[in-house]
Amino acid sequence: MIKKLSILALVMLLFSCSDNDTSEEIDLAVYSDFQEIEEEDYMEILANSLNIDGMAQVLIAENGDQLITFQYGTCTESPNSYCASLENTDPGNGFKKYVGLYGYDCHDYLVVSRNGNEYVINTEAEFVDLVGEVDTLAKALFLVWGRTYRTDYNNIEVGAYRETTAGYEFIATKLMSDCLPILTNRFNLLVKRNGQISIEAEEEYSRNDDMCI
Repeated sequence: MIKKLSILALVMLLFSCSDNDTSEEIDLAVYSDFQEIEEEDYMEILANSLNIDGMAQVLIAENGDQLITFQYGTCTESPNSYCASLENTDPGNGFKKYVGLYGYDCHDYLVVSRNGNEYVINTEAEFVDLVGEVDTLAKALFLVWGRTYRTDYNNIEVGAYRETTAGYEFIATKLMSDCLPILTNRFNLLVKRNGQISIEAEEEYSRNDDMCI
């Protein structure tokens, strides 16, 4: 049975760890042809683009608590409200959603219903197998978010994209440290058509040496 996470637990989730790649600093003038990421339901856009009966996004904490963060369509075989039972799913697998305060670690899973069968998608490779070429903004954003990057809406400095022949480029942020300092870096990311993600540039975006979250 799904256990609802408390508001406090959800607040504790909003932390992340970093890829260790470093690169040149970001000059926003170079990204003048980027567009703001507008506020849309990109998960629903993603689900609508796939040949599926239903899809759910389930967040599982390291203590086993589960929370539905998105649900679409119908689930053909399971009486549960989230398509498939994840009771035996290891919360240490899946797309890493939040890592941070007090060691609280959560992972995302996609549960997909198609032609009477249900599948748990918990790796980038499995996601690409499901969606095919990463050729839409919604597909690319899912992979960016799965790596714990943040993209704000309607703010080109910390939430922007452009489509290129190689794939989709993004300007996004990631929390690098949550205590002495609180440190956030800004990234220029490239999501390739095959789902691979590379860091094109990185810089320190904000720092507070006096506080912890």
